Amino acid sequence: MLSCCNNEAYQPLVGNQVEGATREGSSRSLRRATTNADIVQFTTSIYYVEENEGSLVVDVMRLGSMKGTVKVRYHTEDGSAKAGISYEETFGELMFEEDEYRKSIEINTIESLYWSATMEFKVRLSDPEGCNLGIHLHSCRVKVIDNDTFPSNKYREQLLKGEDGLDEISAAGLFTEYFKLCFLQVPSISWRTATCLVFDQMKNIYRYFTLCLNIYIVDVLFNLDSDTEDELIRPTREETAIVVGVIYVAPMMVLHLWDILKAKMDLVGHLRLYLQASLFRRYLNYSEESRASVPPPDMQHALTLGCEGAARGYMKVLDLFQKLGQLAVFTYFTLLSNPGAIYLIMAMPSLMLLFLTCQSWKSCCSTDASQRKNTEAAVLSLAAEVCQRYRLIADYFQRPQMNEIFARKTDELRRQSVPESIEAVNNEYFPKWLGPLFVGVYIAVYAHSVFSNAISLGTFLATIGIMKDISSEFAEAYEIILELTDTFGSIQHLTVYFNKPTDLLMWKQVNRQRREATRQARDKLFRQQSGKVDKEPGNYKTDLIPIEIGNMSFGWKEGGTPVFENVSVSVPQGKLVAVVGPHGSGKKTLLSLMGHMIFPLDGSIFIPSHLRILHVTQEAYLLNLSPWKNLIFGCANPLSVDPARVRKILQLLQMKTTLQLITADLEKQALLRETTGASKPVPDGESEEEESEQEEEKDWDQENGGNWHDELTYSEKVKIHLARALIMNPEVMVLQRPLHHYDTAMAETVLKVLKAHVEERGLALPEKGRRHRRPRSCFFTVERPDEAMAADVVWRIKDGLVHDDESTTGTSMLQKAFMHSMTEVSSPKSGPFFNGGA
Repeated sequence: MLSCCNNEAYQPLVGNQVEGATREGSSRSLRRATTNADIVQFTTSIYYVEENEGSLVVDVMRLGSMKGTVKVRYHTEDGSAKAGISYEETFGELMFEEDEYRKSIEINTIESLYWSATMEFKVRLSDPEGCNLGIHLHSCRVKVIDNDTFPSNKYREQLLKGEDGLDEISAAGLFTEYFKLCFLQVPSISWRTATCLVFDQMKNIYRYFTLCLNIYIVDVLFNLDSDTEDELIRPTREETAIVVGVIYVAPMMVLHLWDILKAKMDLVGHLRLYLQASLFRRYLNYSEESRASVPPPDMQHALTLGCEGAARGYMKVLDLFQKLGQLAVFTYFTLLSNPGAIYLIMAMPSLMLLFLTCQSWKSCCSTDASQRKNTEAAVLSLAAEVCQRYRLIADYFQRPQMNEIFARKTDELRRQSVPESIEAVNNEYFPKWLGPLFVGVYIAVYAHSVFSNAISLGTFLATIGIMKDISSEFAEAYEIILELTDTFGSIQHLTVYFNKPTDLLMWKQVNRQRREATRQARDKLFRQQSGKVDKEPGNYKTDLIPIEIGNMSFGWKEGGTPVFENVSVSVPQGKLVAVVGPHGSGKKTLLSLMGHMIFPLDGSIFIPSHLRILHVTQEAYLLNLSPWKNLIFGCANPLSVDPARVRKILQLLQMKTTLQLITADLEKQALLRETTGASKPVPDGESEEEESEQEEEKDWDQENGGNWHDELTYSEKVKIHLARALIMNPEVMVLQRPLHHYDTAMAETVLKVLKAHVEERGLALPEKGRRHRRPRSCFFTVERPDEAMAADVVWRIKDGLVHDDESTTGTSMLQKAFMHSMTEVSSPKSGPFFNGGA
């Protein structure tokens, strides 16, 4: 096991070196040896580690003859996880001696005291000596799992209960933890916050300066008594007035400049970006149950308005600090210039604080707001239902009824909003009343002090101005507080979404089980065939590891009727496997288990860890991208796509319309590959795969899907869905009813394409590299008995078990068994078939 290397003879390819190596088209970092050289690659494309584990072991495997010594270098590369923050930078060199087929790299992780979304970094292999790097596994990703609750572990017990537990947490307490997380965890937020807190006080300093200047104007500049001439700034009052005017205006330039710098600092934008990126990353790692519990419109709302509201809530706290600073300025000024009026100055904020407390208590006890929100939610729900189910409503002539229901609910919402509107008017007028009231009291009580020259006229007028300012500032502060409390709801909703369960721990468990099972299987193979190594190049022992289901049990509800129970079946790699069974027997469920969409309750499904698994749904999904981008969506690097291969696959699937749509893209791709040198063939017959995520993201941002979807028939869309999978070329492909969409002739064509994909170890790839490619396995459900006959192996589902039937069984026997399984659902004894989902 190797970890961070301090060998002076080796320096990691990081930063510009890695970027340069990538741009050179693998001339160095991914250079290839001879065709028959061994292959060195990672054992899986993704590794999982919890940050509190302290370290992760990354396995590297060697495939081939195991003859001679080979070397590769490795280094970590930052992604969303940064070296020195989430993990320790690691680099070094791996040397495989003769007959050595496995090495390990240890990478240390760094535990954080604060919550963070799941972070990722990469590990890359480079500079092979005496070997080739794996096409798809010369790099891998490491997901660092944080098990803390958002925003902190202070309320962990309550937050793990979900929305019910959130009711046990005070909104203010939750916001405090959120504020601490943003300040201490989000990059660059702490110094931006401190800068805003300090420089926002310049406005208060300017306010103090203007108060003093106003007194000077009244008591000196416009006081024509001769004894004030000594206090003039300039020899004459006219010149002094000019200077005072300049001094009054000049600070505004500084304040304006600060506000521009503050806008450029974009504190709200940085926070919004952090929340959006974290929530989006969290959503992508949701478990199936969590994803199903969050409707897409709710997640869209959370990613936009929710994150925006939470970010602005943080900023509202800074605005409140600025208002508190202004109150401190007014208090200090009054103490210096008019100490007798300090009780009035202090009484105003005290009454305001009492008012806020009463309003807060009233809002907690009131049910009007919650009723209005419930009614508003009902209106929105009705509108969403009508939009999504319009065709059903129109076909059953229910549009008038829906109009009546909508009008009734919106009128109810209007009536429930009236009390809140009245309360808002009263709240708005409280500070408006408070200012004039205190000013009137002050004039009545302290006018005699001006008459007796106890205080100057300027001080008297400045104090009146302070009372008016306090009144208006309180009105603004009250609005800030209301806006701040409104953001509590956004933070509560985000907290629910951030703490929904993910499937990361399950993936980590499955990933490590697959890796361990692969390791044991390889050890067994190499022990059994020790001394009997096949000298023929291109024969890989690892390809002999079967795909196995071992004592697997699964049910949709724990304790309920199982769909599968103690299923054990296996198949060699490189087989076309048809899955048959009666309706409701669990065909879709079995393929979802094989595709790792769901996981067994007991037992295991073992697919060697170095094989990529692709689950292809029955429904066709097209992205809002161009036809070309849809087709190559599964390819890590667009430059690696061979346009001739894409054309061949589309021709085999008889996709004439799509071919016409991508003609320009095929020509552009061919020219691009010639320009970059990516069209040069590689020894194993597959396209070289260089990582270029930045180019991909740029293309995605600039892509405009257009309305090409409307030009396609349904069957053409389904073919694009299948062609995308074939172009990606995974080692294990799981297809849900891929022949359901076609007539008999086209279904036969598609079946031949799938069989060719398996036999050729990748469709439309050069024959000369076939023996160096990993076997391709394909699992699919069929519609008719003759479709199952074309498969190499047939898995028949019956009574919660999976039986392995060879497809070479007589035609009549297979048809008889197939038809028998199809008709079993009509028998009263076929109850178990209905208990499991298809």
